[in-house]
Amino acid sequence: MSETFRYRLRTPGGGLAANLSAQALTSLDAPAHRLRIHRDVYLAAPGEIYWLDLAWLSFGLRLHAEYLSTRHKNGLVVKVLSLDFPLSDYRSEVAALAMDGWVRQACNAPDIGARARYDQERARVTFDWGIPADPFDGVTEMNY
Repeated sequence: MSETFRYRLRTPGGGLAANLSAQALTSLDAPAHRLRIHRDVYLAAPGEIYWLDLAWLSFGLRLHAEYLSTRHKNGLVVKVLSLDFPLSDYRSEVAALAMDGWVRQACNAPDIGARARYDQERARVTFDWGIPADPFDGVTEMNY
C-alpha cells in the first residue's frame, strides 16, 4: 500500500512544497533497478527523475537507514511512485525533507531533526539536517 507525505514550509515569498508518494516493500518484492542506501535498505526511483532530486531523496532515506535496517531484517525497499511539486515553491533539498517525513510517517521512524526554516535576517531558506550535519558525512566505500 502506498502512502503520500506532503511537505510544506510557508515563507513570506511563498514557501517550499512537495508531495512524495511511495511504498515500503521487502527485498523479495523489489524492482530489479534500485539504489543501495545502507546494508539492506534500498531506494527504487520512479521511471524518470532529475538526478539532483534523486540524490536528495537518497540522502533523506539515508538519514533513517540504520534505524530501518535494524527493524527490517529481510531488507527494505522504498519504492518512490511520484515526487510532485510546484516549480515556484521547490528546491531539490525538499526531496530529502519529503523523504524524511515519509519515513517517519510510514515506518514510525524517530524525528532526527531535519528541518528547513526561513531566515528573516538573510531573507532565505536554510536547511538543518540533524545528524549527520553534512549530507555526505561519514560516507565512504567501506561503511555503507
